[in-house]
Amino acid sequence: MMQQQQHSDGNPIRVGIIVSRYNHTITGAMLAAAIGEAESRGVKRDSIEVYDAPGAYELPMLSDRLAMSERVDGVLALGCIVRGDTWHDRHIADAIAQGLLHSQLQTGVPIAFGVLTVLDSQQAKDRAGGSKGNKGAESMAALLDTIATMRAIDRGEQRSTVQAMFDKTL
Repeated sequence: MMQQQQHSDGNPIRVGIIVSRYNHTITGAMLAAAIGEAESRGVKRDSIEVYDAPGAYELPMLSDRLAMSERVDGVLALGCIVRGDTWHDRHIADAIAQGLLHSQLQTGVPIAFGVLTVLDSQQAKDRAGGSKGNKGAESMAALLDTIATMRAIDRGEQRSTVQAMFDKTL
């Protein structure tokens, strides 16, 4: 039986997910994979809070609000921005990336960037469970790894997969 991921104090890991309703067939597949990844790593479903965002542009504000709530140890922002005929997508993607970065640095709560920025709907499908994997699962894995590393830092324990690989080669 899979043991639930916990803090060093024995409390379960709690994560929040903010998911854009825009391009919902893509973000829905990413959400399902993110929850599946969390559960496969021992996070219980009742330790996962999920909230909708109208679109990707709202992800930073809602992620920041959830991070400030102190109910979660980390937040996953899920969205999909498809390139159009103009540069509008670049402005949106840049604003989201900067907003999420600013929020995590200000709150101290990790916020994973699970936002696809693709040229067309086929690329989105490929990255939401198709031939290129699932960005939802990958982003959740990155969030859980970040939470674990932050906890190790707080306890003064070294935790480095890269260091362990390097040590094996010596």
